[in-house]
Amino acid sequence: MKCIILLEKSGTIIHGIISDGATTNRKLWSEFGIAGKLNDTKCSFIHPLNDNRKFFVFSDAPHLVKNIRNRLFNKKQLKLNHDVLSVKWEHFEILHNNDSLLPAGLGVCSRISKHHICLNSASEMSVSLATQIFSHSMAVGLNFYKNRKTKGLEDSGSTIGFYFKINSMFDAINRRFPTEGLRSNSKDFEWLNDWEDAFTKGCISEKDILSKSTFEELRVTLNSTIQLSKYLLEKCDFKYVLTNKCNQDALERFFGTIRQAGGQNDHPATPTFLQLYKLLSLYSILKAPKYENCVVEDDKPERPLISVSYIKYIFTKEAKQNSLLEVLKQKLDGLVHHEQWESCDIVEHDYMCAQVVDCLIYYVTGYLCRQIMKYTKYDSCKNVFTAPVTYSQYYEAQLVNYKTMGKLIHPNHNFFKLIREVESAFCRFASSTDVYEKTLTYIIDHCYFSFPCRMHKYEVFSYAVNYYIHMRMRQYSFQMNKELDKTNATKKKIAKLVHS
Repeated sequence: MKCIILLEKSGTIIHGIISDGATTNRKLWSEFGIAGKLNDTKCSFIHPLNDNRKFFVFSDAPHLVKNIRNRLFNKKQLKLNHDVLSVKWEHFEILHNNDSLLPAGLGVCSRISKHHICLNSASEMSVSLATQIFSHSMAVGLNFYKNRKTKGLEDSGSTIGFYFKINSMFDAINRRFPTEGLRSNSKDFEWLNDWEDAFTKGCISEKDILSKSTFEELRVTLNSTIQLSKYLLEKCDFKYVLTNKCNQDALERFFGTIRQAGGQNDHPATPTFLQLYKLLSLYSILKAPKYENCVVEDDKPERPLISVSYIKYIFTKEAKQNSLLEVLKQKLDGLVHHEQWESCDIVEHDYMCAQVVDCLIYYVTGYLCRQIMKYTKYDSCKNVFTAPVTYSQYYEAQLVNYKTMGKLIHPNHNFFKLIREVESAFCRFASSTDVYEKTLTYIIDHCYFSFPCRMHKYEVFSYAVNYYIHMRMRQYSFQMNKELDKTNATKKKIAKLVHS
């Protein structure tokens, strides 16, 4: 309370406090009369310096999502009502197991790893792992595999709906852009009340729902966010409210910076903390700006033997990319035939005929088309890569049809077939050190190339192939390095237990 009074007197306007669900913090809630019960919700109290203002209380939203994930992991299933199917952790495991069977790091939910499934004491505290599980992509992935009649996902409808609800709720209290935000008539927490009401009436047991504290913290946070947003918009003339500011992320990042600055001593005591804080404060002042239009000057600078511009010319990525493109153009000289690509979307509707890999390649090819349209300046070439539809009947378009909200691109089917051949070649040599050269050699020797534009076929075609191979190399390396990073982090923790 003293901190709030001092900040207000210094000119800072304080509208609320944020905390996690620790016992001491919940004790503070009860002292101020804060309650999150179903029929008795109170999310604010009178401001200590102004009787006309309210002081709102929030629980950290990322921590709440983490608590929901941990509850589902520990109980293995939750039930929203007696007449609906259970939300099961097993469905998530089945999705990951099916993704792990795909070649060269491909996956419907490629960011998900075994560390999201097999939780330990460290991963249970990870907020990022929890939010990625309850993401829109995860719900779409479950729906994708469910409609493909994947074994074990026949009863995953409730899980998919639950994931969509948690994702929508988290997005509502984590808005980062002015066009997004909560509204006064938001229905983001009505399902929460219905869930707890079903337990109160005895329709479901206590083990099938969230813990009592999580229910109350969610209800208080959602109500506080809505009421504070309404107050700022109506009384303070705010144009928009970024609700992601109502969490502890800034403080968590600061503590993370302090721990990193301490090196091996990542749990500093008070004197060490103060010393590190002073050093970082001084460093931020003396450090030369990275992105601003100013440089450090010297009155009598010595002329270097090798200039910085010359080094940049040697090692610049653009120079390497241009040289690779020129080499690729030479290799494709005479191999790209001029043929028209017909755009036909009349097929029999049977999603089971398409392989999962083909659906993923179709999705990635749409992203590649967007990059090509940014690169090429020729309107005659831009139109041939995409199909002018928002919903495609092709078997391979199933994943795009699920994911799209009107912005995803459906590629021309002839271009998709070409990229599918490139992907097949990449999978053959993904683990090789010279994967780029081997992939190019293979597709040149075994693939037939055609392009509708006679004038620009070598330039645009070579850029597309080069971009796709490099994109897959980065993605595959990211997947492999992610596993190594987890292994190295474990070794680092074990090393701290050994005395030298």
